[in-house]
Amino acid sequence: MAETEIMPQFVKAMPIWPAGRELDKNLFVGFRARFDCHADAKHVLLRVTGAVLYRIFLNGAFVGYGPVRAAHGYCRVDEIDLAGRVTAGPNLVALEVAGYNCKSFYVISQPSFLQAEILVDGEVLAATGCREPGFEARLLERAQKTVRYSFQRTFTEVYRLGPECHEWRDEADTPMESVACATYPEKKLLPRRVPYCTFEKCTPRDFVARGRLEPFDNAQKQPCQLDTGAHGNGFAADELETVPHMELQDYAPRAEFAKRRPYTSEDVLALGPLEYADVDFGEDFDGFFGATVACREPTRLLISFDDLMIDGQILFLRSGCVNLVTYELEPGTYQLEFFEPYCIQFVRVQTLAGACEVSNLYVREFVNPDMDAATFESSDSRLNEIFEAGRETLRQCTCDALMADPPRERGAWIVVDSPYTARGTFALLNDPRLERDLFENYLLPDRYEGVPKDMFPAVYPADNVNGFWIVNTAFYTPIQLEEYYLRSGDRAMVDAFEPKIMAFLKYYEPFKNEDGLLEDLDGWIFIEWSRAADFTAGIHYPTNMLYARSLAAVSRLYDRPELAEQSERLHQMIRDQAFDGDFFVDNAVRKDGQRRLTGNRSEVCQYAAFDCGTATPETHPKLWKTLCEDFGPARRVAGQCGSLWGQCVTVWPEIVAANSLPGLTWRLDLLQRFGETQRMFDDAIRSLLHMARASGTLWEHVDPVAGLSHAFQGVICELLYQGALGVRRIDPVGKRIELRFAEHNLAWCKGRIPTPDGFVEVAWQREAKQIVCSISAPKGYQVETEDLTGRVSVTRQN
Repeated sequence: MAETEIMPQFVKAMPIWPAGRELDKNLFVGFRARFDCHADAKHVLLRVTGAVLYRIFLNGAFVGYGPVRAAHGYCRVDEIDLAGRVTAGPNLVALEVAGYNCKSFYVISQPSFLQAEILVDGEVLAATGCREPGFEARLLERAQKTVRYSFQRTFTEVYRLGPECHEWRDEADTPMESVACATYPEKKLLPRRVPYCTFEKCTPRDFVARGRLEPFDNAQKQPCQLDTGAHGNGFAADELETVPHMELQDYAPRAEFAKRRPYTSEDVLALGPLEYADVDFGEDFDGFFGATVACREPTRLLISFDDLMIDGQILFLRSGCVNLVTYELEPGTYQLEFFEPYCIQFVRVQTLAGACEVSNLYVREFVNPDMDAATFESSDSRLNEIFEAGRETLRQCTCDALMADPPRERGAWIVVDSPYTARGTFALLNDPRLERDLFENYLLPDRYEGVPKDMFPAVYPADNVNGFWIVNTAFYTPIQLEEYYLRSGDRAMVDAFEPKIMAFLKYYEPFKNEDGLLEDLDGWIFIEWSRAADFTAGIHYPTNMLYARSLAAVSRLYDRPELAEQSERLHQMIRDQAFDGDFFVDNAVRKDGQRRLTGNRSEVCQYAAFDCGTATPETHPKLWKTLCEDFGPARRVAGQCGSLWGQCVTVWPEIVAANSLPGLTWRLDLLQRFGETQRMFDDAIRSLLHMARASGTLWEHVDPVAGLSHAFQGVICELLYQGALGVRRIDPVGKRIELRFAEHNLAWCKGRIPTPDGFVEVAWQREAKQIVCSISAPKGYQVETEDLTGRVSVTRQN
């Protein structure tokens, strides 16, 4: 940790929770405190942390959501400035807190608590664990025994509400039926480094359709998360209080009006019994759906959603998630808002009983606001669309951690995609704080539950259930650590990781064969979401390529030349064994004790060879030329690739086609790295533009078969800065800017990139046979230029 960083601490507050219920699953508790604020108060602060999630209100108005995630046994503290929002006189702070006690990839399972205090000009006016002035608590009207949302996240939301349900948090004078709380041991505290979200509201773009729900005998219901009690993550099926997602499958939607029109703020969706209405937000938003709902009779309102509409339907179980929030409402008017964040483009509001009017629909965004500062614009509007989709994807995936997949998982992974997420994020921010949190969380535990000793978990903070671990992508931990060091200069983090890294490498010693290659590894070997996943048995050459690359990174980090030598021996062994003269073969297996190449060959294996350094365009020029000219997204047959494992190619059909994660992204990176800039542009348009235009985000797969917002694709922002704008690298630590101009067809490009010291602004355009470039940079920054065209003139404006 940086020497100048101040660790947070509470003055009076202690952790509290309703007595005896700190281990209950899916318990929703409200806390509130009244305090008086004088008119000339200058500093009003809410200091708070808790387990596992909370949202905050001041005098009935939404203020914030947290906390940021931390390792087991640690908590990150929010310090929220309330000055300018408080009123002179009495004020009310209220928090709704979810205690899940549920193993997931999103938030860790731990005893529930809240620790909070309110300070006015440095004086504590209310604190948890204090009698006077303190916080009071009540149990909230959320059904407890519900199904999981997904395997990777916690529980679905089901509410049973009366019209006075929010008065406790909105009005200080409203009496509250309190429950007794116990205090708990103090927690180890960490600072919040992630910027606070601004929680802007976005409204629907279009009204899409309305219709009726017609009962039918559905013999093919999807159980989807129905029984997750077996592995201790949820409630068994016979424990559940209600199962709305199964009930909803007893009805078939029949559209009665399906003509798009713009949605307006005056729209009121009047729903009778078994009626529905659909809206389209125009693009994928990550956040909290909300609406005003008025009902004159008891009503069951079910709100389903997804980031995709297929044949006019919102398939709310499409991706293995239960995209459904249920409200059982007594007559009255309600301002409803989801507690959990979801990725939402299409929303269906529907009634299973009763009638209501739904208005003022919105999604309150849960995104990283700092992502908005950078700009990019080029003469090719298609690249501009792709850049904005990459930025939007990263906005969603960096709101409180470096997440991979905000819809399904919200997990902070160090696997094949995380280095790309970090690179894209740094390209837009030039600030390593998010990545520092990631490595700090991995550093703090003595060991990780659910994975073998000395192994790094694929996702953390998380609870690894059922012995789940990815044995090969753990090699990205030292690889990304080295990249983080180059971005941050944080040598203390690198040194602190050395014992873990060295123990991690020893884990693989028993799996080395007579050639030094890894063989028959335990755990899941992940290479790609394609048929290449079937080629991992025995000696998996892409895994050994990655192993060699990881050893080289450790050698550089810790001055271990013997590891660099081992790395090169592995590369050469792979070249000798796996290259068949045309392509690298994915794996070899034993037959009668002898190593035999399987003949399995995949596109992603070839990209792994070039990405890891086993091959280069100089050592394997024929293969590189073939990859450039014959492979990539242009090889796919349009409209025939709906299957996750589909081949869908006509050129080189014997070579398994690559998917987005990681194959086609590796390809874009390699094309830019090795000077094929125009080809990188062309392939980005082929593989990403349809995503940008469909959802405004970039996807996990080439086709929309899973989540439509996946962080690794955000690396396209870095690649476009490098290839189109010519900004190869900004080094805020060394205060250097590297410009690199290559041949391509763009006529002009301009961009503005933040740094901790101010903005870097670059603009260039073609004038006759010259490329005229201007750059402005913060004071003290040096600019270095590499001109591969021989036609660039650079002028510094400051």
